[in-house]
Amino acid sequence: MFKQKALYYLIFYLFGYAISLINTGIPNYMYLIPVKVIALAFSLIAGNASFYVIVLRRTIAEAGVHIIKYCFIAIVLLFFFALFKSIMIGFGIDITPLIGI
Repeated sequence: MFKQKALYYLIFYLFGYAISLINTGIPNYMYLIPVKVIALAFSLIAGNASFYVIVLRRTIAEAGVHIIKYCFIAIVLLFFFALFKSIMIGFGIDITPLIGI
């Protein structure tokens, strides 16, 4: 099942990465880090939603019910990295490019 979802994850990760770069711009080379938490969250939610609708032929309402779990995971992931960012700022390390904001 993951191999089928991997294509949707990749497509929406690249889309989320592009959105993140457009949103933040590229003030220095650190913003070109290929791992962005915003893009991961976007690919998790949009990739699973499109997989449920396109491959499994679920209705949008059914897919929405299944996506609630992935929305919660994405929110927890973003919250964790925001907390991690505030801790790392205390040590003088800026991980803002990793988060994608």
